[in-house]
Amino acid sequence: MLNLANEWITLVVIVVSTLSCSGVFGFLPVPLSRGNFFPAGLQTRQLNGLFQISNEGSMITTAEAVNIPDSNSPIFQRTNVTVSFPSFLELMDLRQGECIISKPFVCHDHRFCVKLYPRGGGHSSSFSNDGFGMAYKVTSPLKGRPEERVGMYLQYLGKRNDDAPSTVDATFALRLKGRQRSSRKFDVEWRAGMRFVSTVEASNLQQGYANDFGAHLMQTTLFQDFLGISNDSMDDPTPVIAEVEVIIHNKEKEEQQPLLNNINSTSRNENTSGTTSFFGALGKDIRQVDRQPSSHDTEEVRVGKIVVPILTNLSQRPKMFQLGAYPGVEYRILRILKDDQERFTSCPGADYELKPIYPLVAQLERPWPVTVNEREIPRLYTPSTYNLISAVGSLFTAATGLFTAFVISQAISLFFIPSKSMDPTLQVGDVLLVDKVSPRVMRQQRVNDIVLFSPPSKLQEIVAKSGGKLSSRDLFVKRIAAAPGDTVTVKANGDVYVNDDDVVTGQRDLCEAEPLRLIEKYIKPTKDEVIEMDYVFVMGDCSSVSVDSRVWGPLETKQIVGRPIVRLWPLEKFGPLK
Repeated sequence: MLNLANEWITLVVIVVSTLSCSGVFGFLPVPLSRGNFFPAGLQTRQLNGLFQISNEGSMITTAEAVNIPDSNSPIFQRTNVTVSFPSFLELMDLRQGECIISKPFVCHDHRFCVKLYPRGGGHSSSFSNDGFGMAYKVTSPLKGRPEERVGMYLQYLGKRNDDAPSTVDATFALRLKGRQRSSRKFDVEWRAGMRFVSTVEASNLQQGYANDFGAHLMQTTLFQDFLGISNDSMDDPTPVIAEVEVIIHNKEKEEQQPLLNNINSTSRNENTSGTTSFFGALGKDIRQVDRQPSSHDTEEVRVGKIVVPILTNLSQRPKMFQLGAYPGVEYRILRILKDDQERFTSCPGADYELKPIYPLVAQLERPWPVTVNEREIPRLYTPSTYNLISAVGSLFTAATGLFTAFVISQAISLFFIPSKSMDPTLQVGDVLLVDKVSPRVMRQQRVNDIVLFSPPSKLQEIVAKSGGKLSSRDLFVKRIAAAPGDTVTVKANGDVYVNDDDVVTGQRDLCEAEPLRLIEKYIKPTKDEVIEMDYVFVMGDCSSVSVDSRVWGPLETKQIVGRPIVRLWPLEKFGPLK
């Protein structure tokens, strides 16, 4: 029953990890694919609730500790250890997630051990899918088991003769010794560093703390050839040999070391004077200490930390891509070197060895880590700062877009002709581009201008009585027939005279006449009505159906909101309106 439960747990982890990678749960952005790995215990057998791991068959064959006599040295001690693991055949008896643990060894009163995972697995420092160097890549359950890889990890066991929780800054090298027979012999080495903590509970890889740290050095399918084991010599009893180098760093001494004062800091284009605004602090390079280019923040930028390179201008992009320090990608600092000397903390002019914490798209992948001088990185952020700035930038972009759209909507808009009142000039279905600025700026209205206006109260009453309903966005379109000061006479049959001139015949009777002439029931005849200031008399070009000023009176000019300037649709009629 326990094995069945573990299989179900594994399946759930695969599904959740796959969904996380696809963005279903809204985990960050980006343009790039994020890695997913199995948590530690899901691929191990369990005995009384503990993972079945063993150090039987492994031993420390040689150990050499070199104390640094210089009290000002940033290094406390360097220890080299050779570890003998069981033979290849014995290692292959282990299942995925099971490991062999070496005997403990000591470096400057700190105890360590080495864990070898022949078939992949490991990393007790993380119980989530965002760790570094985790077991192996998740694949779909339909595609079979994940690819097996040989993993090596350095685990911190705490101080010698002291069970209290402890921390140590260490860089290290893990080296598997090759025994190739058919080709030139070579070893496989991985160098990195970490702020180690003595308990799994205190681990936080996102912040650069781990109980164990390491990498997968090769595919398990290549392990046999790497060790020179032929199919005829599978029972070769020769042990698998690994070499380990551990350096314990003195962070305080590193910070006290003299720093170069002639560092050219202009490449990062930073302001080194004046007060810092909120947005300036938000975008601050994490290397800076009080904006002084001669020193670095040794807590924010150290071995094991995750950092995000950022551009300050687009001209830097080709150089960054050439170096492999892609802007916006999260990298872990595996090593820091200054004048070819190992450091644990950053300083001006130091070289960083960087590796992305998740797989990148194929076009961006390259042999990792890459070595980049810190001067080549225009700006450096923490992931949380980068994500916050990205969110603020996205919000600003969205707000700017909405504001721009609002401004444009106040300047121009599209209008759809719904009726025949302006036929044949404007026909049902025509789409117009409307200028909404000039009516507000130029209050003087000209006769024969086509205008869009909000319905006056009398027009709204007529629509309401007929069972209709108008919204605040509804507009009407008519042509100005008379301006302020003009004299207007409206006949009962709908004819209109402006200053004694007939403005209907030959001008507004070009459409097909409505046979019942229903509009005449609503027309209010007037004689010699003088149009007041700030009013105009408007009519439709199809006078036989247009409900206009003949029915509800002159239009107040402040109701005019736009002028159609271009007909956009249909395409065969595209062009300016007259």
